[in-house]
Amino acid sequence: MSSHESVEIVRRLGSPRILVAGDAMLDHFIWGGVRRVAPEAPTPVLAFEDETFQLGGAAFTASVLAQLGAQVDLACVIGQDEWGGRLAAQLEALGIRPIFFRDASRPTTRKQRLCARDSDLPSGRQQLLRVDFESSASLSAEVEAEVISGLSSRFGDYDAIVASDYGKGFLTPSLLRSFATQTGRIPVIGDPRKGADLSLYQGFTALKPNRTEAELQLGRRVKNLDDAAEAARLVIAKAGLEWTFVSLDAEGLFWAHRDGRTEHVPTRPRQVYDVAGAGDSVVSCMAMFSAGNPPRQLMEIANAAAGIMISQQSPKTISRADIVHQLVIGEESGQRKIRTPSELRAILDAARSRGRQVYFTNGHFDRLSTEQIQFLERLGGFDGVRVVGVNSDRSLRAAGKTPLLHEDDRLRLLQMFDCVDYIVLFDEERADSLLRAIRPQVFLKGANYRGRDILEAPTLAELGCVVQYVDLD
Repeated sequence: MSSHESVEIVRRLGSPRILVAGDAMLDHFIWGGVRRVAPEAPTPVLAFEDETFQLGGAAFTASVLAQLGAQVDLACVIGQDEWGGRLAAQLEALGIRPIFFRDASRPTTRKQRLCARDSDLPSGRQQLLRVDFESSASLSAEVEAEVISGLSSRFGDYDAIVASDYGKGFLTPSLLRSFATQTGRIPVIGDPRKGADLSLYQGFTALKPNRTEAELQLGRRVKNLDDAAEAARLVIAKAGLEWTFVSLDAEGLFWAHRDGRTEHVPTRPRQVYDVAGAGDSVVSCMAMFSAGNPPRQLMEIANAAAGIMISQQSPKTISRADIVHQLVIGEESGQRKIRTPSELRAILDAARSRGRQVYFTNGHFDRLSTEQIQFLERLGGFDGVRVVGVNSDRSLRAAGKTPLLHEDDRLRLLQMFDCVDYIVLFDEERADSLLRAIRPQVFLKGANYRGRDILEAPTLAELGCVVQYVDLD
């Protein structure tokens, strides 16, 4: 099986209903500029400009799942304070349904960061200080009973459960045991806190320790795949799991099953801006895609999701189109222009999800005239993804024409134009099927086509694709 199967798994998935339960956090950023030092101490003075909020902890995991198309409920404890309302607003903006349990004895977990804007830094900010408002105390017996009762009555509604444990006291041993009762019916996935006693997650379907957490269980460094396999066996044994992932950072993901099977999928090298969120995206994919799917495809999907996360600065976003794009082309997107229609669809879906315009033109390109060369050069003036469809030799012969150049030579010629992003070969005389597959927003033709019939005009109208003419010298 190949990434093609992984792509199909992502595409055909519906909208599973998933419960995320754990330590939700509100990331609070206070922004400003630093222009002086305080007179009373050698401390930079941050001149307040504005503030922003992001989801953190279990709430971030919930946001990843929601962006991937799941129906998500987030269960967590909050305080009797204004920050719980802020957290709810952030969740509801993403379509996540909050299940809040209030506890007046503790605050809503909030990480307040004081940040100076700095254009000289790649991130555009310099964090001066972080203030944590939180409690790590376990829930009181009264609140714990309310949580277990409230969630147990809903278990039948879900297709998967994620326990996102940051050690802030919400995931008590009794609550974790109640989740384990659902194993066998649905995947129950745990993201354990660092240094946790893994027996707390006894009976879960799977856990996702990272390399550091695996080393704590193993008692030594994880230096190779044999070490990863031994650590994975220990994790499975200690928690009575069906299977586990071990995240090996730049070396990818390692999977092990309690029956002794193992798999390893290396990650693709890529530019890393910020590793935050990579683990949450892996856990999200474990919950969404593990049921009934082979481990290799699950790892490919999870690896792709993690790669998308680490290549972004905050705020981070992800979509199924992004994952399909990553699975199809990975890091070679700028190195290979000729694509199949299936590959191109994945590329363009991801481009559109990022707000990029897709431009399309097509032709035989059997003998490049001066006008055609000018037309292709003009494509560089369009800011977006520029795609050229080329009639195959087969389609030319079906239309009663004898190609002067073999299709491979015509494709090679077009690759020489820097203003062409992607090239796709199609077998029909008209490009209707290809247009429906890739759904461009703009169809480009040379100005000499004004007043002439465009064969694909009905399909363009059906797709809402605008025809734009390009002026030539």
